[in-house]
Amino acid sequence: MKKLNGFLVYGTIILLILVSYGGYHFYGPDTDPELVIPDTDSKNTGMSVLSASERPGEETTMGERNEAQRAEHIKEVMRRSTIIKDPTPIVGAAMGNNRSKVARAAIENAGGLGEIIKEGDTVFIKVNAVYFAKVGDGVLTDYRVVEEIANIAKENGAARIIVADGGSVGDTIHYGPAKFIDIPGIEVLNLNGFSEEACYYLKPGGSLTGAEIPIPSIYMDADVVISAAKLKTHRMAGATLSLKNAFGVPPLDLVNNGPAGQPMKAQLHAWGIEQSIVDINMIRRPDFVVIDGIIGMEGNSPDLGTPIDSGIIFAGSDPVAVDTVGVRFMGIEVSEVPHIGLAAEKNLGVSDLSNITVVGVDLDAVKMEFKRPDSGPSAGLAN
Repeated sequence: MKKLNGFLVYGTIILLILVSYGGYHFYGPDTDPELVIPDTDSKNTGMSVLSASERPGEETTMGERNEAQRAEHIKEVMRRSTIIKDPTPIVGAAMGNNRSKVARAAIENAGGLGEIIKEGDTVFIKVNAVYFAKVGDGVLTDYRVVEEIANIAKENGAARIIVADGGSVGDTIHYGPAKFIDIPGIEVLNLNGFSEEACYYLKPGGSLTGAEIPIPSIYMDADVVISAAKLKTHRMAGATLSLKNAFGVPPLDLVNNGPAGQPMKAQLHAWGIEQSIVDINMIRRPDFVVIDGIIGMEGNSPDLGTPIDSGIIFAGSDPVAVDTVGVRFMGIEVSEVPHIGLAAEKNLGVSDLSNITVVGVDLDAVKMEFKRPDSGPSAGLAN
């Protein structure tokens, strides 16, 4: 088991590498309301803002790091995850049915990937492949959207591109009809195949679950993480967009030991679905997110819903802002999706729509009314 451990000593975060069980154990900084986040001017009680000029800043890429640099990279990834990049973020959007063109337009409208990916980077694209399904069912991220994200990553210098998920029922990412395996020039990984020895057990500062969550090492070691999510309602979470997409990161067998009768990845549900979503995003907030809504899903999603032709893709570097815009498009209030507000409280992004600029569409003119699930936080509310 690889474990990374950090301690707060007299207000300074010192990374201690503890060799135990053959690896590392890491805790993020304490989030006492008076703690000043290192290298920023703001406190956790307010909105800590990451300077526009502050990039990951590492001189090495994933393939070049030694063990000490690897540990420092993970510490820095966790530190940055709860610092607001921009208090007035831009969310890009584009409409149409040509997946490649619409994906590229949405990404460009959000500012592109040129400031996120640098030459030689390893780019990890986390898709939604929750169940065994085929293209067009509205269940999975469309492989053509993912392929265009990969193309743009290559154009910006990515040396290695990984497309991955840990679905709720096994190795869904390699399922032929989903067509992720048909994307050229990428690696396809089943995160459910990662053992304890191939994971870091991580707990963020201010953890809501209080748990050490198993995270595949490749997810933390990658230079850039892009969440390629799906636009769907969700019976238990209200909606599943980019933040909820993080549920597929912990390997199934390592978080499937919750109480009897719980869904797959039962331990995450037992800790609290909203709390688990937020903790995983605090461990590593994606550097960029794309939500595939060309074919969305309404009703009793994520598996028993009805496909809906919504014809839109959203993109941006603030997952909370992108999800806020996404649920607005669906005709759902942020209050109906508790993890979005909780994520905003934890500085994962901006959920106040008045502070978000949508580029590419007039959101109020194109928004739809998705049918709510029969159960969950939005059940029974007017459609």
